[in-house]
Amino acid sequence: MTPQDPLAAGPWSHAALQDSFLDNRIDSHGWDTWGFRLVPDVKKRLEERLTADKRSSNNRRLAQGHYVNAAMLRIPQGTDEQLAMIREFMLARGGYTEPGRPSNYRVSKQVWEVARDLDMVITAAAKRGLVVFLFSAAVERLLDAMDEEGPLGRPEVFRRVQ
Repeated sequence: MTPQDPLAAGPWSHAALQDSFLDNRIDSHGWDTWGFRLVPDVKKRLEERLTADKRSSNNRRLAQGHYVNAAMLRIPQGTDEQLAMIREFMLARGGYTEPGRPSNYRVSKQVWEVARDLDMVITAAAKRGLVVFLFSAAVERLLDAMDEEGPLGRPEVFRRVQ
């Protein structure tokens, strides 16, 4: 699975979620647990979207980790762009958020490896404690895009024609 350009135009979020779901279902041994701290309003919104998507798609196997994985695959790779994303997230909230709540999510090896170093990278470039806002901004961006695309539908069934 390759991350798409975070600035690419057009619908992307439903496909990104489906890709994460499929990757987990097909290659679950390549997924591992990582503790992502999200600010409470983003965490609550993720929980609500998951519930709605389970209903609309009739997919009871969807999990929060699929969303976190899809979101993290689209964060910018450059530290300057990551800091800009944090800044935008903080500006939208007037510089204040409730303290983040830790949660463990199963994510792909690629996301796990990126997340492992992000706190150190962001701390070295700016200051400690900002990575929660990068994680939250990434998830919020995914949820915003999903809201624009509407309810998550049931995946189409592909049948090979002989």
